[in-house]
Amino acid sequence: MAPTVADTLIGRQSSRASWQRLVDSMAALHKESYIKTVHANTSRTDYPDARQISVPTLLIFGEDDRLTPPDVGHAMQAKIPDAQLVIIPTAGHLSNIEQPEVFNKAMLDFLLKHRELAK
Repeated sequence: MAPTVADTLIGRQSSRASWQRLVDSMAALHKESYIKTVHANTSRTDYPDARQISVPTLLIFGEDDRLTPPDVGHAMQAKIPDAQLVIIPTAGHLSNIEQPEVFNKAMLDFLLKHRELAK
């Protein structure tokens, strides 16, 4: 299952090493639990409680994510007050693995911007 699923999660320009890392991590998962988790995460599109989020929120999506495509990010951003959305070009569902430098920069910039709230 892992190689087939990995092909659907990884971005079109990801390295072979990123793909292999994903396959290796997925191979350790319990198949039925993984399938239930994916179903639960992809069957929701309304996000009824999102408008109640009152803390800074960063949404990071990969441009090539087929499991939770950028349209999902835009829908979430529209419902979460003042949410920031970052779309990582050519990344799939695992943008933190595929493009760690871009992912980490987006995360660090967001955290630094909101560090005063943590005090």
